[in-house]
Amino acid sequence: MYCPCCGNNLRDFIDFEYKSSHYNPKIYINQYKKTICPVCCSLPRQRMVAAYIEKERDILKGKKILFFAPSYAGEICMRRLGLTYQSADLYQFADLKVDIQNICLPDESVEVILCNHVLEHVPEYRRAIQELYRILKSGGMLELSIPQFRGEKHTTSETRSEEDNWRLYGQADHLRIFGMDITDILMECGFTVTAIEGKEYAENMGCRLGPSEYDIDCIYICKK
Repeated sequence: MYCPCCGNNLRDFIDFEYKSSHYNPKIYINQYKKTICPVCCSLPRQRMVAAYIEKERDILKGKKILFFAPSYAGEICMRRLGLTYQSADLYQFADLKVDIQNICLPDESVEVILCNHVLEHVPEYRRAIQELYRILKSGGMLELSIPQFRGEKHTTSETRSEEDNWRLYGQADHLRIFGMDITDILMECGFTVTAIEGKEYAENMGCRLGPSEYDIDCIYICKK
């Protein structure tokens, strides 16, 4: 196996054991196993992003990149590929303390945005997408991934209790799981959208379904 986040060749990936009460185990049971890199703890969706970034490294080098809530594996990938970026987060330590629904940056001030599994935590996700579009330069690129149920055509938008969120969406801090209408939503906000699925990558990267029901492992390349 190969992990494009840390660049290691591996005998195999490992299972992630969802023992914490933070996760609803029913969302993960009977899903695709052996999904975690034992070196950098990357998930399939993070390896997809890393593989895409690695392919586009020469284009991305020198660009002004804003990375929302970067994972440990994502940061390892960026350092390994020699790409500089500003991290952004509302709660955790980051270069910029930013509310994605009201980004304190000028119009058309960023060339590349990386935003993975953030919008499910945001009350006004359409407002967040509009803000991402606003700060992106013309010709710029947003790389986006979200939790999705492939069988759902429409994004759930009801407000629920933390208990309901945990039961339905896998975590108490998940406000929704997106449907397959995300492409339409992104296009309504002005983006041109290309979807890339895990099955398009080499099998030894482990970019297939899992580890949860909502991990259909698809990233969206959104151009302004």
